[in-house]
Amino acid sequence: MKTKSYTFLWIILILNVIISPLFIPNGGLIGDIQHYVRLAYYLPDVKWSLYPLGYPFFLRAFYTITGDYYWAGRLINILCFTAIGLFAYLKSFHFKETVILLCAKIFIYSYFNILSEGIFLCLMYFLFYILYQYFYGQKRKQLVLAGSLLMILLFSIRYSALYIYFALCIYYVFYYFSKLKQQNVAFFKASYFWFLFFSGAGIFLYALFNYLNFGDVMGEGFRNPSDLKLFTEEFYIAVFGLFNAFNPVLAIKSVKLTPRALAVELFLLIINFISIGYFVKISKNYFRKTRDFYFYGLIIFIGISYLLLIFLSSFYQGIDNMDMRILCEGSFCFFYVFIFIYYKEKYNEKVIFCTAVFSFVFNTIYAIKIPKFYLTQKYEVEKKQGDIGNKKYFFDDIGDHEDNGYKIPLTNKIVRYNNPYVQSGFINAYIIMTKYPQIYILLDESTVNNKELIIYNSQLQNAANNEHKPDKK
Repeated sequence: MKTKSYTFLWIILILNVIISPLFIPNGGLIGDIQHYVRLAYYLPDVKWSLYPLGYPFFLRAFYTITGDYYWAGRLINILCFTAIGLFAYLKSFHFKETVILLCAKIFIYSYFNILSEGIFLCLMYFLFYILYQYFYGQKRKQLVLAGSLLMILLFSIRYSALYIYFALCIYYVFYYFSKLKQQNVAFFKASYFWFLFFSGAGIFLYALFNYLNFGDVMGEGFRNPSDLKLFTEEFYIAVFGLFNAFNPVLAIKSVKLTPRALAVELFLLIINFISIGYFVKISKNYFRKTRDFYFYGLIIFIGISYLLLIFLSSFYQGIDNMDMRILCEGSFCFFYVFIFIYYKEKYNEKVIFCTAVFSFVFNTIYAIKIPKFYLTQKYEVEKKQGDIGNKKYFFDDIGDHEDNGYKIPLTNKIVRYNNPYVQSGFINAYIIMTKYPQIYILLDESTVNNKELIIYNSQLQNAANNEHKPDKK
């Protein structure tokens, strides 16, 4: 297939990342973004280390341009997503493979939602480029300087980058004794070693900063203990989620293993085993033909190490239960190797191209579900609220937690479940919070005696619905 087809798809993907998130009811604001925004707002006066400061720093920098943390996060996502494809195009670095990679579910999810994963995956792509150049182009200084900086930045954005660093360290021992030693390179003089040394020094200094300022290394003192135990329902959900990391298109996170949910998970598990089997097959075929397998071997080792370490750590710390977000680094490694080897071995190009198009279309529809123009709600809420004055809190006094119905495309089937991210209380709270990060979201109104300090959801929602009810006092 001609490069023009991939260029056209890449442009469509960029437009998709720019436009489609605006039709998600919550605008792509989910989960931990309130903590990142608040950290960005209070920089440098930070009081805890649960989240690293790299992503808040970037949010704060872009806030100086946009004046709104929502648009700061959205701009970071757009620039990072565009940078990956543009870099591959200008450097002639596997542009076709990169475009296919950007269609995977982890990229649609990470760049539709305002999360630290967006900038993390971008930096991870550049780190892999540096490693590729080292193994194939022998650009040693580039690995030591740029590679070390990227590794430190990755850790400053997500602590889980430490698992990537561990894998790099272990792989170096294998790489040295299988190749470098035969070339009479001293163990402590190889550029790979100095890359690890400077990366480790930067990670250590960041961890030391946390310890001296917050009393812990990576936020462990602020995390809840894990409830995950062997052979419980949560354990089986985690195992299903772990295998979903190998599926480039589909991913479902179950909360409860009802008979229907179990049937879906088992069906996906079969697909995931097929994906793993095909990945192993084409990798073995490639490695049989070449002795220079060290780069792709490293990426596979990083992926396996990351998944195992994150799974084991979930037994000791309260983290998300093996969902797509927590596993995205491992998924990225396997998708990267699979796609690059697929093109090297010259398999059917149309098949993977069509699969990639299906992936980005399906995951776009899945992300939006029920289209609603987010900016309309944002405008109405901000217009109603105006200047927050002495307000300090937000409380959802509506509590519209009913189940949401989603029509499955091309069918008459409707799936109902409770999605808190599309409830007015969540949406309005995050609209206010990204504009005014000093506002705290209350779970219990009675904890605040002076009700004049509270912004009530009913006030904002009435404005958005063009209704006129007396303000709640």
